[in-house]
Amino acid sequence: MICLGGTIGVKYACLGGCNMKSENKCPECGTKGIEVEKETIGKILKKRNRKYLQKKKDYFACTKKVCKVVYFCEGDHFDTDEVKGFIWFKDDAGHVPICYCYGISRQEIQRAVENGCKTINEVRKFTKKKKTGKCKKKNPLGKSCTKVFEETIELYRKKK
Repeated sequence: MICLGGTIGVKYACLGGCNMKSENKCPECGTKGIEVEKETIGKILKKRNRKYLQKKKDYFACTKKVCKVVYFCEGDHFDTDEVKGFIWFKDDAGHVPICYCYGISRQEIQRAVENGCKTINEVRKFTKKKKTGKCKKKNPLGKSCTKVFEETIELYRKKK
């Protein structure tokens, strides 16, 4: 696993199968991109920007927090103001979701940990959030949040 920028969860972002290609670097900051399916990007982009999604190109996410680029391909990119909602690897505010399917934010994870929760299932039970399991469409990387979620729990357990 590799770390791309030191953001919580980014070192787990590829989850062992992202097929990263070294030549695919962010046009703004040069960070290596994590491949993301167009279906995922289409759900994350604001409606007015979806028409610019190029069908024959491979897209990547730039996970460097300080860079404004969220998704890019050869010759094109989408910035933070062109996506809807908050992107966990770009914004570390407490209200930003870590688990997009359940809609569980960093603040909710922190509160759950402060109340004794130690696992993802305990946090979900504590927050009373219901599962939808649509990672591919809801998570900005189109992958499960399990590793990021676990790392966030551990971060708050250490701060406790």
